[in-house]
Amino acid sequence: MFTDLLHSSYFSLFLIVALGFMLGRIKIRGLSLDVSAVIFIALLFGHFGVVIPKELGNFGLVLFIFTIGIQAGPGFFDSFRSKGKTLILITMLIICSACLTAVGLKYAFDIDTPSVVGLIAGALTSTPGLAVAIDSTHSPLASIAYGIAYPFGVIGVILFVKLLPKIMRVDLDKEARRLEIERRGQFPELTTCIYRVTNANVFNRSLVQINARAMTGAVISRLKHNDEISIPTAHTVLHEGDYIQAVGSKESLDQLAVLVGEREEGELPLDKTQEIESLLLTKKDMINKQLGDLNLQKNFGCTVTRVRRSGIDLS
Repeated sequence: MFTDLLHSSYFSLFLIVALGFMLGRIKIRGLSLDVSAVIFIALLFGHFGVVIPKELGNFGLVLFIFTIGIQAGPGFFDSFRSKGKTLILITMLIICSACLTAVGLKYAFDIDTPSVVGLIAGALTSTPGLAVAIDSTHSPLASIAYGIAYPFGVIGVILFVKLLPKIMRVDLDKEARRLEIERRGQFPELTTCIYRVTNANVFNRSLVQINARAMTGAVISRLKHNDEISIPTAHTVLHEGDYIQAVGSKESLDQLAVLVGEREEGELPLDKTQEIESLLLTKKDMINKQLGDLNLQKNFGCTVTRVRRSGIDLS
């Protein structure tokens, strides 16, 4: 019965994927094949004569290229602008060295051209390259050679990534923590504080008049005046004894204390008509727009206190 199921291409396909994911989760001394294990299972099934229709193969290739595009596409042009020359040189070096090695081995061991093309695609673990090799050579030898070279390409990369830091005596976890600290150090941590307005210089003056945002860098998110809590605007006037709540870095909050008055503990509660929400930016029309251009306070009566980008909160 199981043999009959293996002759079903759909059953075989999902079985290959399932077994591949199971094998990829197995770790030996911290090393695992991850999703690359799927192709090893596929090679094993192919050895025993299991055939997957070409249409399914083409569909899988389309999905593969699409997902790679989704993953790499958003940052492609930024990386190209900043490190384009370096990446092009590295790419050309890898491809040229692989081609020269393959051509040299072709004449040294009298290997046929379809096999050489498949070996190059497999050694570079390039699945789109395999599709081009099959279409250009019209020979099954290209896929066979690809299957032979691919495991060495994958295992070689895994071993290189694991062994190189040990050879160079580099602690990757320590380096990752150091880089994360450096990255976050460029953007001070944001906190929230409340203040009691006691500085006579700001009494009966609006936020735009005292230029609080530009002077301190803090964002004033709430104001309490005569037991009434509101969301302040640029034209909101401060009075003696008012309470304001602000978001910003330690330095900006210290500067705000000098500007308006005493810092106090606690947090201003929300009014029944107010709430705090976190929104994910997905509308393409809003990308690359400045917050000032959106005029959110006038249009929607809301204040943006922080922007979270790449795991970092920006004031």
